[in-house]
Amino acid sequence: MLWQKSFVIVFLQISFLLNVNYLVSAAGSDLLAADETLIDQTAADVTGDGTIDQILLYGKAQGNGGGFSNINVLVQDGANPESVYKTALSGVTGESGRIFVCDLTGDAVNDVLFAVNDSRTGIRCFGSEFKNHQAQILFTSEEKSVKSGELILTGDNNGQTLNVRSGTKIQLRLNENPSTGYVWQWNGFDQNHLQLLDQQMLVPDNSAAMVGRPGLRVFTLLAQNPGDITIDLANFPMWKTQAEAADNFKVTIHII
Repeated sequence: MLWQKSFVIVFLQISFLLNVNYLVSAAGSDLLAADETLIDQTAADVTGDGTIDQILLYGKAQGNGGGFSNINVLVQDGANPESVYKTALSGVTGESGRIFVCDLTGDAVNDVLFAVNDSRTGIRCFGSEFKNHQAQILFTSEEKSVKSGELILTGDNNGQTLNVRSGTKIQLRLNENPSTGYVWQWNGFDQNHLQLLDQQMLVPDNSAAMVGRPGLRVFTLLAQNPGDITIDLANFPMWKTQAEAADNFKVTIHII
């Protein structure tokens, strides 16, 4: 797999880099809590929106013994600096750590590979992605495998063809205003390849009431058996036909 090739190449550099002294800038320290310490940092587009993001490796300093506990990665969105995304690893400790940016999954979006050096357990590596502005752990050195992630689809994906792994959770978010009668309706549903986990209507938190307020129709799906499927929906009232739809959404998905 592509991530495995990248892992091997980068790992050859890690053993040396973790054992040299290096200085990190305190520029990102304002993004951390009072008990958190910056270990390493870099900058790259890891959200896939074409804007450079700030990437910080941080942890909690461990008293006189040195080293860090609760090591995780933080990404500050370059397009929206107020948005910060963090990984949620637990129990990661080490005396030092480094960040590397590379495309682990082959989707043309940079992922974050980071390594920590622990005198008790040796060098441990972790992979994470921040595509679609969400933090997702891809693998840890203990797992040796890429986890299934989550794919978020919006109206901007209409007409696209996408590849996903079996076991991927797909969240479909479409604008809808049910008070007008126009709601999203499925044009067939492939139960052999998709499972509908949940659907709900979300309205802005500051809405005084749902009546008359537009929002998001959210379908949560699970990609199951490998194969080719089409997600096909149309936005029209029950008393009209699909030919009179105000909007349509269709994507082709290859489940591998």
